[in-house]
Amino acid sequence: MGGSVAEVWSYGCELMSEKEESSQNLPSHVALQFKHTFPLGILALIQEAFVRGINIITIRSGTGTVNSESLQNYSELLEKLCNWDFVSSSQVKVTVLGQWYSVPDSLIEQIKKISSSTQDYDARFLTICINYDGKEEITNACKLIAKQVQLGKLRPEEIDQETIKENLYSSYFVPPDLVITEKKQALQGMLLWDAADATVCKVDVLNTETLRTAIKNWAKE
Repeated sequence: MGGSVAEVWSYGCELMSEKEESSQNLPSHVALQFKHTFPLGILALIQEAFVRGINIITIRSGTGTVNSESLQNYSELLEKLCNWDFVSSSQVKVTVLGQWYSVPDSLIEQIKKISSSTQDYDARFLTICINYDGKEEITNACKLIAKQVQLGKLRPEEIDQETIKENLYSSYFVPPDLVITEKKQALQGMLLWDAADATVCKVDVLNTETLRTAIKNWAKE
């Protein structure tokens, strides 16, 4: 993961000293899709987005699955978030999207820890996709809806887009306005239902500079 929490905090203080951009004509929700694992500067990138006026951020690395290669990367990210002063000072609520209950126990404990410690925050929202697949999300929503029909709680003719949204993992948050992904990286089901109307921006490398550019270009559209 690289870059100490102290270094990121110092970087953030410099940003905060600048005049914050107006929240007008900014995307309220930005989703970030990384090609492989989360980069060394992930905390600085997250803070950059929040300080610039983005209130909701969703991040996903690679295919979103947990394997021997990605397990340590997820673990390091969660550990740094738990020890990051910016999370508490800026009231960042951290949640996890996906079938995270099937990951190794050690990672589950970290997920529970960060979720519990930030559950009462409501100023900014960071969602981490872990064991998440957009196709799987929609499939599971269809299964839940079919079960409701089977039990007589829902009639087929009552099923609409809101019904599907209500049964998604992401039922509780607004769809992204902007999805930023690294070039040659397919979205691979990144918020497949919610991102249908989002602007997709591809950059060579996802970092603070390309993030700022993507947000500014979105605001000009």
